[in-house]
Amino acid sequence: MSPNPLDLSDEGTFQQALLQYENAQKEGKIVYIDSTHLWDISQHYQYDEGDDQAAEEAVDYALQLFPNDDDFLNYKIELLLDNLDRLLLPKRADEWLSRCKDKEDSDYLDLLATIKWNRLRYADAAKVHKKLVERQPYSAFDWAYLAETQYKTKQYKESFESCEFALAIDPELSTAWYTKGKCYLKRHQPYEAMDCFNHMLKDKSYHIDYKLMSGMGSVSVLLKNYEDAVGMFERAEEDGLPYNDEFERVMKDKATALFHLNRDNEAIECLEALKESDTYDPMETTFEAVDIALEYFEYFWAINTLMGIYQEGYNDEIILDRLFEMMDQFFSEGDDEAGSEIVTYLFSDIEASKRPTFEAYKALFYRFHKNPYDSYFCMCRVVEAGNQDAICILVDNIEPVPLGADPGKYYVNLKYLLDKYNYSVEEDEDENDNENEET
Repeated sequence: MSPNPLDLSDEGTFQQALLQYENAQKEGKIVYIDSTHLWDISQHYQYDEGDDQAAEEAVDYALQLFPNDDDFLNYKIELLLDNLDRLLLPKRADEWLSRCKDKEDSDYLDLLATIKWNRLRYADAAKVHKKLVERQPYSAFDWAYLAETQYKTKQYKESFESCEFALAIDPELSTAWYTKGKCYLKRHQPYEAMDCFNHMLKDKSYHIDYKLMSGMGSVSVLLKNYEDAVGMFERAEEDGLPYNDEFERVMKDKATALFHLNRDNEAIECLEALKESDTYDPMETTFEAVDIALEYFEYFWAINTLMGIYQEGYNDEIILDRLFEMMDQFFSEGDDEAGSEIVTYLFSDIEASKRPTFEAYKALFYRFHKNPYDSYFCMCRVVEAGNQDAICILVDNIEPVPLGADPGKYYVNLKYLLDKYNYSVEEDEDENDNENEET
């Protein structure tokens, strides 16, 4: 139990005030008690008795007598922040915060930043912390908190600089070393990151936790020590890894390590677990997960995941752009099955059908399913429409083969249409060859 930080020098006066307060509470009355004594009573309950609820009741009692006392208002908010569920606290804490008169007071700003942080409004929290470091430029903790909010808002350069300020003031501050290490990870500098994480152990107040384990795990991924990385990440999870952006980083890096160890099913489970994060962004987080899956040839998981958020009605245009990029990649790399899977999903999609290139991808889809008749009609629509990008998709993907072979039908059909509309495959190929020679 933490000791009471206040020196209750006049113990007799305090005990008399405490008895007066407790009797008033039992009788449901409000009797006048000096604000200093009420402060001591609140602190006594919180620190000596370890009873935050009784402390909050004493603060509430004080606010009935002194409704505009900023010290008690700030104390009330601190207790709310300590004891309320994160999703419930902002509204209630805001109500009390709005009653504080001095909006430039450091305690007020500190509590405001905490509320913004717990609401996951990191950009707003960063603005408040910036005010705090301007006001308290020699506070290492304020610089460290600013660095972490900047990191969470992807201001990695600024975050790194704020860590430097914090460490210049307190060279052993573990929170600053941790954030600085994460900045080095973003720069793909594993040895520098490792040095930062090792420095955390020099802070006597720091006890090894998920931060060190997760940081070292990410270092191991960059160094290609994948078995070590998975072990570190599992220890971080056991140690209470919070469900925020730290969780997302760990799950993405752990998935990468597992893919390299050919433990694909476990890797996919990590990517799917990203939805459990409090900071999960259906667009950004999903796109990052899809990029990892594509890198390790999990094409169908990537397609199904993207189609999932597309059908849920998120930013249709951006998701559709990504799906079309993937179709182009798959067909151009000869993976007609993956490309055709996307076409299947989008076949009856109105927005997809408005794009001229989709008709070209449908022609390739029918080619994959060995249906030259429908493929030919899709080619007709593409060439008649005259969209250059769509025509190039056909030319780049339907190559000449011996005429006796079955797939030759597709090239013959395409060449017939291009000749009919005065667009020559040979000329297009010659132009490409000339471009390559010039390069």
